[in-house]
Amino acid sequence: MRLKIIVIEKKRIIVDTLRNTLKKHYAFRSISNIEEISKFTDSFQPDIVILGEITMVLKDAIKYIRRVFPNSKIILLYRDEPSKERILENIIAGIDGYIPSGWGIKEIKKGLEYLLKEGILYYSGKTGPLFRLI
Repeated sequence: MRLKIIVIEKKRIIVDTLRNTLKKHYAFRSISNIEEISKFTDSFQPDIVILGEITMVLKDAIKYIRRVFPNSKIILLYRDEPSKERILENIIAGIDGYIPSGWGIKEIKKGLEYLLKEGILYYSGKTGPLFRLI
């Protein structure tokens, strides 16, 4: 069975790029704001939620996603590499990992497989493509 992914991102160009990259390998859905997530609660339970740019406070968004999809992994799509302090804050808030917006399909697939196997995924341009934080 194909993994199911929901992308929450308001920038259409990013959603289209992710859709074109992921739809061949994963069941893919997207929404532009987190409030729309309730339309999937019965029909599409995602394995992974990729959280892009949103208007809601990140901690509140994570709590909401955890409440609606308690078994889903949550990945934050980032444009600028976060500080170690920000990574730790987001782990405490419930993020399962980060992926940079510049990854290609091979890196994304490898990262998603790693996330599902190991439970946590982080990327750092300084330390390499994948590393365990905890």
